[in-house]
Amino acid sequence: MSERSARLRSSYTTHVWAWDVSLTVLALALALVSAYLGTRVNEFSGTAGPTMAHGLLWSAAMTLPLAARRRFPATTLMVVTVCFATHRWLLVPEYNVSAFVYLIALASAGSWIAVRRRRDAVRAASIGVMMAALIADTIRTETPPEYEAIVNSAFAFGIAYNLAFFMSGWVIGDIFRTRRAREEALVERTQQLEVERELRARRAVLDERLRIARELHDVVAHHVSVMGVQAGGARRVLAKDPDAAAVALGTIETSSRQAIDELRRLVSFLRTEGETDPFAPRPGLERLPELVEDARRSGLVVEQRVEGDPRPLPGSIDLSAYRVVQEALTNTRKHASASRVDVTVRYGVDAVEVEVLDDGAANGTSVVGGTGHGIAGMRERVALHGGQLDVGRSDGRRGFRVHATFPLRVAS
Repeated sequence: MSERSARLRSSYTTHVWAWDVSLTVLALALALVSAYLGTRVNEFSGTAGPTMAHGLLWSAAMTLPLAARRRFPATTLMVVTVCFATHRWLLVPEYNVSAFVYLIALASAGSWIAVRRRRDAVRAASIGVMMAALIADTIRTETPPEYEAIVNSAFAFGIAYNLAFFMSGWVIGDIFRTRRAREEALVERTQQLEVERELRARRAVLDERLRIARELHDVVAHHVSVMGVQAGGARRVLAKDPDAAAVALGTIETSSRQAIDELRRLVSFLRTEGETDPFAPRPGLERLPELVEDARRSGLVVEQRVEGDPRPLPGSIDLSAYRVVQEALTNTRKHASASRVDVTVRYGVDAVEVEVLDDGAANGTSVVGGTGHGIAGMRERVALHGGQLDVGRSDGRRGFRVHATFPLRVAS
């Protein structure tokens, strides 16, 4: 549960407790006033009945249980029921406050008793006791024969009226329980959505970090690898062949400029607000000849082939295919001790494939040495588009093969 949800629940609990206490105090005050007035009226009229002390004691016993009506709804209803029946039997004078107190207790039982069978049983038993008390109170009253018909009619009306009154408390409790269940479900759903939103935000941050890591690795690893190879070659031929050393230094300069340009492009994207396309303006397969030329300048014999009909690709696939070839050539220069590389791009109806095959180390583990971020980055790029990456020793010949397939229908 989030901190905000916890604060809301704590505020709600405090509010509910304050409401229940206020309701109990109000009911107690009304019951005390009602019992006091009823007792005083009996004293003035000379009617025998309970004393003032009995009336005040009954008022407290009838109303104070309302403070616990949410936590102990069944007990509250039973206590109020017994007090009401006792009040009817002892003829405690009051002015209908007890009826509304009972209505609150009955509705609370319907709203807060969780188990349906127990809830219905408690309410039915309470209403049964109430009706029995009312009937017993009416039967014990002596009625002259001449008024028996009207008294019987009044008795039937009173039974129907009180039964309807009690059933209204039953229905009100069910309504409150249903509404509260919906509110609780809404709160639970809101909390669930909040958790899901936080998880999506974390996932988005993680995905962005991985994407940036792939871009940085591809840019830095490729160009630094080229510069390292060319710097080593320039050092070896500097004294014997200054012109060759100058060419190597020129390659280093070009590669460093390209690295800086791509890093600036990446930083510019990171600083840009809004829904900018994260792959534009990035390199694609149209710049593959530049990669091949860089590899050739490093001393490799590189043959580039294009099979099928070249056509524009979705930007994300175009970039990912380019990065796979770039990383494969970088690994070949760094780890494979190869002299020849074949780079093939195949345009199919449903997919585009790129393949880099060298004649270097036969052991695939030597090609993917180091931290392994390059191979992991290639797998992430290909998997992002629902494709497949095969990396390992080539079949039937010495060397290492990187083959990536990008489905075009998935991307569309």
